[in-house]
Amino acid sequence: MDEPLHVTINRLSAPCLSTDGLAELHGLLQDRASNLVQTPGALKDMISSISHAKCSLGICHLLARLWDVGCEEFESFAFEETMNFLVQCQGSQIQRCPEEFISVVKSTTRFALDAQEQPAEGPATSSPASVPSFSSRLLEPLLEGAEKFRPARHIITSADTAALQLCLSTGLYDRARRVINRDAFELKKLFCHDLHDCIAYFAMAGEVWAALQEHEKAFHALDMALSLPSATDETLYLQADAYKRFVLLSLMLRGRVIRPPPPSPSGEEALRMATYHQAIGEHALVFPGASTRTLAKRDAPASSRLASGARNTRASLSAFLAARLHGLSEAIRVHAAQLKEENNLELAQELIASVRYRQVEELSRIFLALPLASFRRRMDVASDAEAVRLLASLPVKKGSPPLCAYDEEKQVVCFRGPYASASPPAGESSAEGADASAAARGDLKRQIEESLQRVSSISRRLRAVEARVTESEGFERFMNEVSDAGEGGGRGGGRTRSEGDEGHSAEAYVEDCWRPVEDGVLEREEEMQVVSFEEEGAG
Repeated sequence: MDEPLHVTINRLSAPCLSTDGLAELHGLLQDRASNLVQTPGALKDMISSISHAKCSLGICHLLARLWDVGCEEFESFAFEETMNFLVQCQGSQIQRCPEEFISVVKSTTRFALDAQEQPAEGPATSSPASVPSFSSRLLEPLLEGAEKFRPARHIITSADTAALQLCLSTGLYDRARRVINRDAFELKKLFCHDLHDCIAYFAMAGEVWAALQEHEKAFHALDMALSLPSATDETLYLQADAYKRFVLLSLMLRGRVIRPPPPSPSGEEALRMATYHQAIGEHALVFPGASTRTLAKRDAPASSRLASGARNTRASLSAFLAARLHGLSEAIRVHAAQLKEENNLELAQELIASVRYRQVEELSRIFLALPLASFRRRMDVASDAEAVRLLASLPVKKGSPPLCAYDEEKQVVCFRGPYASASPPAGESSAEGADASAAARGDLKRQIEESLQRVSSISRRLRAVEARVTESEGFERFMNEVSDAGEGGGRGGGRTRSEGDEGHSAEAYVEDCWRPVEDGVLEREEEMQVVSFEEEGAG
């Protein structure tokens, strides 16, 4: 007489049999899979009578077959039992039946998402907010089960992808950190059902990181999603959606779109992607330099270049940013409907805000304070009220003081530094605020005095070095040789700077003056005068 299946499952799952019993049970249940699907009632009874913790491998097989039945009569039971199973299962057992576990997870997730999209039937007895959805109920058990199923933290599994689907559908983005916050990634076919799951993992991880304001992590996740090969139309659509977000993040973090669009699954989708990489992406934010201006001033005195180089570059940057921001804002306004439909309008607005921030940051490098009217003109803002709203909307970076503050009484914008806190905080008396302002001015005065002392000290050292050089015998011989050479051959014997040298210097100036960085749109090289010194020496 054949042994009942539930008895066999209990016997082969016994700890004393170790892996041999589990391997035998796994093969047995795979052989009987087609027969088990035909008896959903018996499956339900066995699942109810077997321990989910001690017989995790057997329960996983039975649940997979019950979901395969596809009968609505058993779906609610299968959902509840799957949640219990995900909490109680043993990782060492479910890792031995990865195909079945992935099947259970995908079926349960699909059921939860479908139920969330369907309107509730019958009279409402309580408010919708008081009744948790299937997705929100499944999320925590699935996160726990996905951690058990993962052999190592860096391995991507199809269960991780399913968990991300639930996080996005419920808006619980912070919970997704448990499956996306990793330093390295590894893909194993045994635990990730197919390449589509892997692409979906990175695409959804990028969407989650963007929602959490972790833009650099979102950028890298989307870049990974676009780097993987796609074999089906479904994955092509995934990569097309990922590319749209990637364009916005690439402009925000690198100043330009650093990769071409992926293959398009349809002509309509190609036009939608063109909105991003052409209409929006054409407004690159990497400062192109001033090669035309530099070449036009090739014959200008080196001292003039040294004095005006940084100032002209700052002026060019300010005009450049204003023009690009205007074009970028207009492109986003024109295509706002599409951006909103694709859930990218908020990210596009963050891109605009990041450029605004860098505009103000550049002003803070030049000025201590500006009248509101002057600030408004430099920022190309229509009115004073809009300029004040812009100042209030500027983000404060973690660990950094506010970039600027607005003194409403004096109508002055005070930039980063002691004056950035000139206005007393809420709840602080005006007398206390005045004391703080006086202390800030005292600190600023001391800083200026210390800086002047350092400059004076360096100047004295330079004069001393110059005196030693000019008084040396070597310098005297050098001057005599130069004088003799001048009398013999004029200035022709010296080295002259060729057009190629000047062109090379201009290119170096263009490439090195500005560059995109991780936490913003552009980054300025602090020691810009170095180029002018080199040009003067070359002449």
